[in-house]
Amino acid sequence: MKSLTLTNTYYANTEDPVKAVEDYCLRDPQTSLYVYEEIGNDVELVNNELNGDQLRREIVIRPHRSTVPALVQVLVGSDAMDYLQKTTYDFSKHEGTLTTEMINPIMKGRIQSTSGFNLRSNAPSAPNAVTYTLNVNIEANIFLVGNRVEKSVASELVKRSPRIEEYYQDKIDEGLAAAAAEDASAAA
Repeated sequence: MKSLTLTNTYYANTEDPVKAVEDYCLRDPQTSLYVYEEIGNDVELVNNELNGDQLRREIVIRPHRSTVPALVQVLVGSDAMDYLQKTTYDFSKHEGTLTTEMINPIMKGRIQSTSGFNLRSNAPSAPNAVTYTLNVNIEANIFLVGNRVEKSVASELVKRSPRIEEYYQDKIDEGLAAAAAEDASAAA
């Protein structure tokens, strides 16, 4: 099993920056779908439920061939890497989980990941900053090369992280700008 921790910092110049990050990055399923498309996947929303503070979302992710690590392509082909990602998030605790399950019968049960993630305010030292922390465990049950596949998948996650962070920061900035314009228009 390969474990890694990724952290990103988002900035939201607002009274409640954690809520802003949640509103602009988690609540809208289209934002989640679009970020996966931006990093090289086809996606399909299967389920999206928001009950009170509890979010449950399922999406099918079909990686483009160019985004599948070379070792994995050689072993199983890029089409075998489609997976179902299940996300749960508790807005009252500002934490959630991500799990992935391979959906191709050849790969079912061979590669999976479980992750915990949270959002934390950096106040009082940086009141407009929010730290997103993702703790990932990747397990590949593939004879002789499982360890190498785990490292390859982890490497791809690290490589994509800055692009995801940039995209989400842009969504936060756009959302806050639109809200400010709306407030100014209502005040006029």
